[in-house]
Amino acid sequence: MKENFNSLERVAEKVSTIEEVRAVLQELTGGEVKATKQREDEQGLYWFEAEAPGEEAGEVNEYLYVRQGTYPEGESAVSDIQVTYYQDGMPVSGATVARYRDGNWIIAKD
Repeated sequence: MKENFNSLERVAEKVSTIEEVRAVLQELTGGEVKATKQREDEQGLYWFEAEAPGEEAGEVNEYLYVRQGTYPEGESAVSDIQVTYYQDGMPVSGATVARYRDGNWIIAKD
């Protein structure tokens, strides 16, 4: 299911596992991602950064999963995955590409 994201609702939710987050990232990238940072607390995974190559030479896509909540690294009103696109080491754009809602990961529409 794909949809546009424009609502920041705070609701209690299940904590995604590293395997669930990696599965969403694999769906988004069509392949494996390289983990670059991972943080957990007493509830489980709350922060996961990963990289994947872009479609052209010099492109790198950096993905960030943050669980809903407040952490030393920052705060998120919802659990989601965002991407920052880099060309030759410079960020060129970014977007929210997946959001956890009602127990399911929802992939954003292109």
